[in-house]
Amino acid sequence: MYKYDIHVHTSETSCCGLMSAAETVERYRASGYTGLCFTDHYSSSTFERASGSWRDKADRFLSGYRAAKKVADGLDILLGAELHFGRPGEHIYSSNDYLVYGITEEFIYAYPELHLLTLPEFSEIAKKHDLLVIQAHPMRNNMELVHLDLLDGMEVYNGNQNHEARNEKAEAFARARGYILTSGSDCHEEKHVGRGGILCSRRLSSSADLKALLRSGEYELIKTI
Repeated sequence: MYKYDIHVHTSETSCCGLMSAAETVERYRASGYTGLCFTDHYSSSTFERASGSWRDKADRFLSGYRAAKKVADGLDILLGAELHFGRPGEHIYSSNDYLVYGITEEFIYAYPELHLLTLPEFSEIAKKHDLLVIQAHPMRNNMELVHLDLLDGMEVYNGNQNHEARNEKAEAFARARGYILTSGSDCHEEKHVGRGGILCSRRLSSSADLKALLRSGEYELIKTI
């Protein structure tokens, strides 16, 4: 079986990331993982740290993923995103986060400032490009459950010890509604390494492969707590 963590951050891109992409890759290699999907924060806080054109800002978002690929050395490095809509104080602001699978670098360049949309607006784009939209840690404090038609699934196991994820409640809710179920460590620092992910029988070479696997249901959830 092959082992992937599909909710991972880097210090190069995410403001809250405390490990570089290179250190993260090395830690996961030592933990026996086959690959990682980097889901750095796609949010106002990320892009406020970048200046210049949208391409410059997109390069900033992709910097952690690209740094990981440079040191992959046999690990499968996949591209994802954790999308957060709006800015604090604005009417479209919400505490919710959404893991997006199936994206490419070309998609990031082609659609500027997706974080300034609403979830229904982004959902139309996601459907057009056949992306998966998974609500991250849906039962954490201050999260809101959204209309079922706007989601493909839920992260029902989040291994980050810094927050109360209420994973069992999330899994029961998602299973009752036939959602795609995911697990991830939500890794930001060393103590988060290897606390979630999926097990599958085939290797994944791209985010499209991961998307297809999640749709197939042919994987097991890793639960460490």
